[in-house]
Amino acid sequence: MHINNKEFVSGYRLKASLLEGVSWFKYLSQDLQTKPLDGIHSTLVAVADSLKASRVCSVSMVMQHASSAALNAAKESSGESLANFLHGFYLASRDKERLSSQELALCFNNAAEYLCKRDDLLDNEIMRNVVVNLARIGLEASRQDICLIDTLRNIYDCAADCLASSTEEKPEKSELESGWIKAKGLVNFLEGVVRYNTGLSKKNIYREKLVSVLTPFGKISSDFCFRVEFVLKANTFDFGYLKTLLTSFSDSVIIERDYNNQKDMIRVSLRTQLPELVFDGVADLGKLLSVRVDDLATNTEKNNSSG
Repeated sequence: MHINNKEFVSGYRLKASLLEGVSWFKYLSQDLQTKPLDGIHSTLVAVADSLKASRVCSVSMVMQHASSAALNAAKESSGESLANFLHGFYLASRDKERLSSQELALCFNNAAEYLCKRDDLLDNEIMRNVVVNLARIGLEASRQDICLIDTLRNIYDCAADCLASSTEEKPEKSELESGWIKAKGLVNFLEGVVRYNTGLSKKNIYREKLVSVLTPFGKISSDFCFRVEFVLKANTFDFGYLKTLLTSFSDSVIIERDYNNQKDMIRVSLRTQLPELVFDGVADLGKLLSVRVDDLATNTEKNNSSG
């Protein structure tokens, strides 16, 4: 069974992806105590603080918050590199409520090309090689009809492969002041973004099933899909926000308001490859009730009800 994947990146999904990128960067970078890494770290912390304090729905507003915080916080050249990368992404996403797979790829292309214009920040061949190839793969992906997850995976793989080809092993300490550490920080951040969108950063009752069909960085088989139904007892109800959130994970969404004639009850039905991200997204909106998940590939069913 082939699933026509028409996922979009909503503002919520982008915000969560960036926050996971920050968390993953911090986790992977614990053993690399260097000055350039400190510059990236302080920039990303500022980005995370700004995003956590905001409640924005559009991609454009999320990136405006992220890039502004990064540019204001950047001090070392490594931090400036990341800040300019994020600002280039923002410029390509202005006035966008959400991004298709192809539009997302173009944003990465623009982010890398914008950074390429700053020769003072790309003073090392390793970092320049990573960024130039990111621009190339972003442009190529924007011209292909591939799903969002494959787009992200291709972009990450490109950056990681470029970094790996630059050195067969971790450089000596004297080399850590070079572009290698800047490129390593960017790659770690991108890996976190990919991990969020493949569900690998989350833990819940669907983790075991999801991991069993995912490759290390999120390649999903075309016959892997769930039908998800749940009732949400909402704290507050913003139909536009809920619809934008859900359609970023599925092209088939049904939302029924006033379920069972109760104004705070909402019934949702959709098809998606990543049910856990859907549940993670709606968790802040209220209490999930009567959750049902059907595996369309095997026609097996999981039920979980709570009072």
